[in-house]
Amino acid sequence: MTWYEHAAYGGGSTDVYGDYGPCDAAGYVLDTGLWRYSISSFITYNSCDGQQAVLNDGQGAVYYYGFGTPNVGAQANDNIGWFKVWDAL
Repeated sequence: MTWYEHAAYGGGSTDVYGDYGPCDAAGYVLDTGLWRYSISSFITYNSCDGQQAVLNDGQGAVYYYGFGTPNVGAQANDNIGWFKVWDAL
């Protein structure tokens, strides 16, 4: 997965990886760490076409499907504490 600082895949970026190969139905949980106040867009790879972004308060979540999200939306912008990614098909 690649996280981007700005919408439309702009600004700084970082690549993150799961430990056990490409996505399956169980997927991965990825803590955003120092990026928790910086993610505005992201791209996933290797069958990770389902994503749940859990907000920094740990209460709210936003769901995305597909491999590219050019804008996470106002609620999640710079407000993602962790992701769960999985093969949704």
